[in-house]
Amino acid sequence: LFLGGEATGDSWASVLFGDVSPEGKLPIMLPASAHDVIEPNQAGAWKARPSSAAPTHDASDDMTIRVLQADARRLVAYDEGVFTSYRSEVFKAAFPFGHGLSYTSFTYQEPSVIAAANAADRGSDVGLGAAADSGCEGKDALAVARVTVVNAGRWPGREVVQVYAEFPADPNSPRLQLRGFGKTALLKPGDSEVLCFPFSRRDLSVYQPGAWGMWKLQDVVRIHIGASSADLRYTLSFKIKEASGRALRSLRDGDKDRHVHAE
Repeated sequence: LFLGGEATGDSWASVLFGDVSPEGKLPIMLPASAHDVIEPNQAGAWKARPSSAAPTHDASDDMTIRVLQADARRLVAYDEGVFTSYRSEVFKAAFPFGHGLSYTSFTYQEPSVIAAANAADRGSDVGLGAAADSGCEGKDALAVARVTVVNAGRWPGREVVQVYAEFPADPNSPRLQLRGFGKTALLKPGDSEVLCFPFSRRDLSVYQPGAWGMWKLQDVVRIHIGASSADLRYTLSFKIKEASGRALRSLRDGDKDRHVHAE
């Protein structure tokens, strides 16, 4: 149990006696060692705040403004940016971001992706064709990924599927970025459910820093689907053509590659 509250005892009993199957996933990465975290006293991390001025008196409203003396206070510079947790290529995890246990097991069937025609031009209320027929509607979506989750074990349970985007190499962006997650209903052994993940322009964009920082839609994006940040089972590759809003995609399953044109 993670961050259990006053009902922790009842929850432990339900899990230990098999009344329910665990179904939560870690919202953080648990490091493998003390070396796999950000060191608070690294060189240049601690910066002394400037001395504050003496307390002043505001005659206009007769209010005394007390300014805290900050000579002894310190500030930590979080200059690691977004390269923390699963987004770091250096830190090793004892239990990775998104990790979770269950009394049953789940398999994922080969996913598919549907490109929304002219989505890049229209930008809203995009028709998703085959995806919409299956209930996979995605407003403002450029594309929608679909994956079928099957309970392959012997106990009922729920699975949380996670989707991570991988963009072309960029020193300002981590390799993987969580772009969505979805939880199935309670699946009995042998039951399955289709989960859909719509991707908006923002989901498929990378922030470009600078004086006029903006989100730039990428030409090529890879989407990884899995049970955690370290258990990625399928990869979908998108090639976005902004002029037409159509996509060329490649799906890789192990050593097999399949290319499909979405016209």
